[in-house]
Amino acid sequence: MIARYGVLVLLTWLGGGAVTDTGPPISVLTPAPFWRSADWNMPLFFVTLVVLALCVLFWPIVALLRWRYGRPLALSGRAAIAHRLTRIVALLDLVFLCGWSAFLSYSDNHVAVMDSRIDWLLRLLQAIGLLGAIGTAVLLFILVHTLPERAIPWWSKLSEALVALACLSTVWFAFSLKLLSWSLNY
Repeated sequence: MIARYGVLVLLTWLGGGAVTDTGPPISVLTPAPFWRSADWNMPLFFVTLVVLALCVLFWPIVALLRWRYGRPLALSGRAAIAHRLTRIVALLDLVFLCGWSAFLSYSDNHVAVMDSRIDWLLRLLQAIGLLGAIGTAVLLFILVHTLPERAIPWWSKLSEALVALACLSTVWFAFSLKLLSWSLNY
């Protein structure tokens, strides 16, 4: 072990060469469990963001096109409720994921913001996430009952199911990463 410029450097001789380690001596690196592994959580996160963003982006575009050409929504009853609820929950989940991503990115470089002055923002993000999680549960219940209907085109069923899966993965991220919790210990 060599002390250079106030930093402890650990030298290990492997195969004729020195390997240095400048990490803090108190850190212990352990493998992440499968359910927290970035190997599948990161692709799932990006696919979720893309699906939610496309859903939210095309919602007003399709509504404007229907209005422009005088075509009302072809769905009624539970199918219409599921259609509208899917878009609302997708918007809530997109705001939730983007809000947490922006906050964590910013606070990574500006540690001074991690105090009680920011608690209102974290609670707001948690409230949005909780509304999205409740909306996801209701959405899944309605979708289970509306997907077997023959009057709904297969493309609508597929897109609604994809958005529902993206909403479900948002709930996964909210609970597995402890973004929804009672305390704000950070």
